[in-house]
Amino acid sequence: MNTPRRPVVTLALGGLAAVSCLVLAPPGADALATACSVTPGSTDFNGDGFDDAAVGDPEATVAGVRGAGAVTVLLGGPGGRVGDSGDRVVVTRQSLGETPEAGDRFGYDVALAPTGHDGRCAGLLVGAPGVDVGRAVDAGTAYVVSDLPDAEGTPSLEASVLTQAEVGGAAEAGDGFGHAVAITATDQEDRRRLVVGAPGEDVGSATDAGSVSVFEMDAEPEGLAELRQGRRGPLGAVRLPGTPQTGDRFGAALASGPLDLPETSGTEVGLALVVGAPGDTVSGRDGAGSVTVLQEKYEHAVLLSQDTPGVPGVAEPADGFGASVALNARTSTQVATLAVGVPGEDAGRVSGTGLVTLFGNTGERLVPGRAFSQATAGVPGANEAGDHFGAALAFGHHGTTLLVGVPDEDIGRSRDAGAVQRVTFAGSAPLAFPVSLNENAAGTAGSVGTDNHFGRALGALSGSTEHLLTVSSPYALRGSVFVLSDGDRVPARSWVAAVGAQRFGWSVSS
Repeated sequence: MNTPRRPVVTLALGGLAAVSCLVLAPPGADALATACSVTPGSTDFNGDGFDDAAVGDPEATVAGVRGAGAVTVLLGGPGGRVGDSGDRVVVTRQSLGETPEAGDRFGYDVALAPTGHDGRCAGLLVGAPGVDVGRAVDAGTAYVVSDLPDAEGTPSLEASVLTQAEVGGAAEAGDGFGHAVAITATDQEDRRRLVVGAPGEDVGSATDAGSVSVFEMDAEPEGLAELRQGRRGPLGAVRLPGTPQTGDRFGAALASGPLDLPETSGTEVGLALVVGAPGDTVSGRDGAGSVTVLQEKYEHAVLLSQDTPGVPGVAEPADGFGASVALNARTSTQVATLAVGVPGEDAGRVSGTGLVTLFGNTGERLVPGRAFSQATAGVPGANEAGDHFGAALAFGHHGTTLLVGVPDEDIGRSRDAGAVQRVTFAGSAPLAFPVSLNENAAGTAGSVGTDNHFGRALGALSGSTEHLLTVSSPYALRGSVFVLSDGDRVPARSWVAAVGAQRFGWSVSS
């Protein structure tokens, strides 16, 4: 079992030993300016004024321990391209003063964004759903990590450990706290929120019903609420719709962004949290799935499923509606769009072909829009068993591009090679579906191969100099991340794994 953890750990990087084949190698002290304390950078982790990116590898070997997990922060440089200087910082539980153990899965999900902590740069939020908490096997933890220069100029890491205890919950075996993580935009009190999903949480006799923990950032993270279906939000706010049932897995997917939803103080656009429960039982159909959308003051919540009036399709067993969720940016000329993946959707007698459903946001409502699959006119490919179209989703920074992961798509004779479908939005014009991407695209690190699962994870990064979309291929050798420009006309390139990696790209910061 793991040794007891300290809530805050601060270590000088210069005193750290090599982590198996993964070496924590920060840039020199001269590169560590305090630019972000003056002008906060949305993706600047180390304070040098350049944009960075974080890539999770939950199966990485650390100190000879397989499956302990690691997160690689790829540091930017004078060239202006996100995460492209060649310098890297590898963060593990060992580098945070803890003992890595097999199956910790540190880095299962990651987020990199300003947290407001000490007025510095972007904070790194890492989920580790396989960490044991006391005797609770795989209860899971999450970590908020900052890279702060100390008074002598020696770089150091500071980490706060998050558990369910801070929100009034209990760490129990199999909770999987840290399976999904997100850092929200600033709320109406100018605070960032940290959101952590625990889809394996049991609620009474309902196993794996799931929960979501919300923390507010001040000087340190402070527990705000543990959200569950059927429970009221913080401060006696609205009761969340739905009923906890076995296998719901509420909190398996998360998204956040501005939406126009009802609130008692008047009509205005505010922060919203989107929570996927892909195993939810709907109308007696196990695993049909649902999505809950909550307004930031917890005054309004809505439950969406394929049995919601106007939503295309019908809730069916194992559809997995809500296995992935993505929310685009609302602008002065464009309403927000919520995309929901339904990777288990069947097409007639063909199982697991997959589907994506869209919702518009008008008149303080989420209005069902169209759904599309590989059987939709204009979409490349065809509905095939087990493709799982919609298993991953990501909107680009400009909100005009949606990436749809099809990680189990066969390419020629390469089974489960994986592909990604681009979808473009242009005002009121119909959706357009350009040629799909696979691992033979220019700029990818490898080539199409059996069981590569290209498109297993998707992301969108917005730096000061460029906006990117990322496509992961974690099963191709040690893994890689394909990096596409989102309208900036920058050539595509790939981030590749270092020695010691196993599933580099399993998660990528957004």
